[in-house]
Amino acid sequence: MSVLVIGLVQLLCCAAVAGVSAAVMVYALRMEVHRDGGPRGDALFWHVFLGLAFVLPAVIIPAVVTPLAGAVLLLVTVMVGAWTYRGTPWLDGRRRQRLGRRAELRDFGALATRHDAVLVRWSGYELDPVKMIDYPDLSDVRRAETAALIRTMREAEVLRRGVCEAGGSAADRGRAGSTGMAYAIAVDRLEKRLVDAELAAGVPSTGPVGEAEPEPAAVPRAVVALPRTAPSWAGWGDPGRGLPARNGRAKVEI
Repeated sequence: MSVLVIGLVQLLCCAAVAGVSAAVMVYALRMEVHRDGGPRGDALFWHVFLGLAFVLPAVIIPAVVTPLAGAVLLLVTVMVGAWTYRGTPWLDGRRRQRLGRRAELRDFGALATRHDAVLVRWSGYELDPVKMIDYPDLSDVRRAETAALIRTMREAEVLRRGVCEAGGSAADRGRAGSTGMAYAIAVDRLEKRLVDAELAAGVPSTGPVGEAEPEPAAVPRAVVALPRTAPSWAGWGDPGRGLPARNGRAKVEI
């Protein structure tokens, strides 16, 4: 391999180190300056220190060997830094969009879980023969509360499908955001309509949809005091087994 090729490879490696280091340093500095709580002095110092620790050797060492190479590397570093400075707002906007999209997906997942809980609770009145006999009004759309529940159920399903079908363009994200807000309102209304329909049909109050049912209270254990002379299967007070009695009585938990 000729000396020219080796020198060119070394120059490219130094240019990559200098350019990447300058881009990271400028991006970190601009993000720190525009952070919500204001810039932190120690963070600014360390961003500059670490950035120059990579940039300066990558520029100065080749410049000692060949001044022209040093000038080229310095020009590359300045151009990359300027490009990064101008592109940082766009990069930050993309990052915020990704974070916002993730938050929207988390919110949609929580709404979908609540929506499914309503459907599961409602399906019991449609599929369970005992509930169908006990509460026939929940299957009768002539009842105002039941009819309102069915309408809200259809509305929530349409809005849910609209959020799922939203694309990735800015216009689609805007429509998805408005549809998501409407879907959240529809889920709130759906939960209320189900509770109203249950109360109108005479279903005992079971609390809001998705609320965990209270655990049954623990049954206290009775303590029976047995006379010392009475036979004891527990062994206490039985002279034949050689176990002493406690305070003249044996306690057996039932």
